[in-house]
Amino acid sequence: MIDTQSFHESLKNAGFSMFTGVADSTTQEWLKLVYQEPHHVIATNECEALAIAAGHYLSSNDIACVYLQNAGLGKIVNPLTSLCTKEVSRIPALLVIGWRGAPGTTDEPQHAKMGQITAELLDLLGIPYSEVTEGNFVDIASQAMAWMREHKTPYALLVRKGQMEKVDAVYPPEYLVTEPTREQAIHAIVAASPVNSIFVTTTGKTSRELYEYRIEQGQSTDSDFLNVGAMGSATAIALGIAGNTERPVIVIDGDGACMMQLGTLITAGALFRPNLLHIVLDNQAFDSTGGQPTFSDCVGFTDVAATCGLEASAVHNLSDLQDAVKRCITHSKPSFIHMPIARGARSDLGRPKSTPSERAAAFTREVCS
Repeated sequence: MIDTQSFHESLKNAGFSMFTGVADSTTQEWLKLVYQEPHHVIATNECEALAIAAGHYLSSNDIACVYLQNAGLGKIVNPLTSLCTKEVSRIPALLVIGWRGAPGTTDEPQHAKMGQITAELLDLLGIPYSEVTEGNFVDIASQAMAWMREHKTPYALLVRKGQMEKVDAVYPPEYLVTEPTREQAIHAIVAASPVNSIFVTTTGKTSRELYEYRIEQGQSTDSDFLNVGAMGSATAIALGIAGNTERPVIVIDGDGACMMQLGTLITAGALFRPNLLHIVLDNQAFDSTGGQPTFSDCVGFTDVAATCGLEASAVHNLSDLQDAVKRCITHSKPSFIHMPIARGARSDLGRPKSTPSERAAAFTREVCS
């Protein structure tokens, strides 16, 4: 196991004082320490994080540390190749990458492909990398810093799942919303929706909770698209679906995922598909990766959605949520609902028994029939 506290201290001793990124469950214990750093920026997506790191370097000559899951490595190919590379601006950044789906490990299906090609992709990008292990974590930060100072391009550290020891720390700040749970909100939404509604759920526990509710109630899951990967894409998927059906299309989203692709609200307003309802259940956290706080408390979601052309409303209890869902289904324009919820999920929350490809095929058969 990697001594998480010592690993963090080695980064600071090597000269890393600026941290930014998108939360990842692989490094969640280390992130508890990162979130307490005075120079830490919670990014809404990985491209933003790398750009913040680039701006920090350009204005201070200090190399920043960017944390992300390897799923996000695919997202930052653009700024890596068109901004940071030696062929362009020569901007170094330390990438601490959670290596989900690493070869020889068992993981969720959405991590399989990226896990297989993570090292290969870094090679293709010309980014040197080292895997952080129990035997090298003390010296690896200083080695990476020395390399980047010389070559002025990014360097990556790969961390496998389950390698970091737990630390005695919590994520600040305190969060005071205690009800309802996300699971209760999902149950209320389904109960208030027309039986022919199509659901698209965001990455992580939201999809798992909807699936379990369907199974418990003996209901079909064929009209539900569980977006287990591609965080932030649920609303765009729903937009594509809504253009091909008159059935209500309901997105159950989270604050972190919504902010990751906030521009999709602009597209939703412009396309003006009245059968679209976008619901954000906001707990000010990346709940599925360990509960790291987001910046959602700084966002007026309903104001943003309304400005983008959606019929927007805010609710604070399950009764008002159900009333809003019923009202929005009858609107002649796309709709948006924001609701604060508690953090956390059941410890015994299960996972879908079918594969993503099986569920996608069943969804297509149902919606196209």
